[in-house]
Amino acid sequence: MRKSTATGDGARVAAILMFSPDYDFYDETGVPIVTPDDRVVPSEMAPPGMPIRILELPKRRALR
Repeated sequence: MRKSTATGDGARVAAILMFSPDYDFYDETGVPIVTPDDRVVPSEMAPPGMPIRILELPKRRALR
């Protein structure tokens, strides 16, 4: 599942890979995979060959 979002002041943040809350995940031997509480897929669990980049949040804009 790809999830795009915005900061509290409306600045767009790039999409990230997240575990779906609708499924249980298992490894190739059928053992359940423990997913992070925030459901964000850590780089070591990303699909093989998927490009990985660390995102920086946009600078906060001044509120008026």
